[in-house]
Amino acid sequence: MKLRVNFWIIALLFLFFHLGFILSFASASDIGFQAGSFNQSFPGPDLFYPVTDDIDLKGSRYLEFKWRRTDFAYTRTYDFRLYKTRQPIAANLIFKEIIKVEEEYPYRIQSGEFQEGQVYTWVLIQVLNNGRKSDKSFGSFKIMKK
Repeated sequence: MKLRVNFWIIALLFLFFHLGFILSFASASDIGFQAGSFNQSFPGPDLFYPVTDDIDLKGSRYLEFKWRRTDFAYTRTYDFRLYKTRQPIAANLIFKEIIKVEEEYPYRIQSGEFQEGQVYTWVLIQVLNNGRKSDKSFGSFKIMKK
């Protein structure tokens, strides 16, 4: 009986040691510990307008930015950024705004802020009530007429 108990103790110790050794080489994402976690991203909003190279602002007071406002999640805000050129880097950032869900949709910027012939890129991130952020959605457009 004592031999059988010692065997099981040794077998369990070996199993725990071996399992801990294997898990020490695996990242959390490899073994599925992050599934559904706070850090897991989700797709960004679908951008509808403006996303083409022929934006005509002649006679318009505003340029309206439109996207699919999803109802599958509880959205707190949208992080909106506007860049001059097609490269969304900090040096090209010209406008940044946190848009609350309750605010007027579509989001508008006065047409006087845009230059004819210039390319712009806008980036939108959805922020949920629990603080999770979506992936970035990008859209570029060019002002043809003003």
